[in-house]
Amino acid sequence: MEEMDVLEIEIDKELKEQAEALLQKIGMDLETAIILFIEECVRIHGLPFELNDL
Repeated sequence: MEEMDVLEIEIDKELKEQAEALLQKIGMDLETAIILFIEECVRIHGLPFELNDL
């Protein structure tokens, strides 16, 4: 079994609730979505979207 680590983040409560509601509609939880995002960043060696107007 793969060794796991804990990731603790602070996030705006309303943003978290909105994300959870959206993800629930597609059958995914927030933890899974975050893991998929990080895996995609590693796979493509960057962010999976463009950053504009920073």
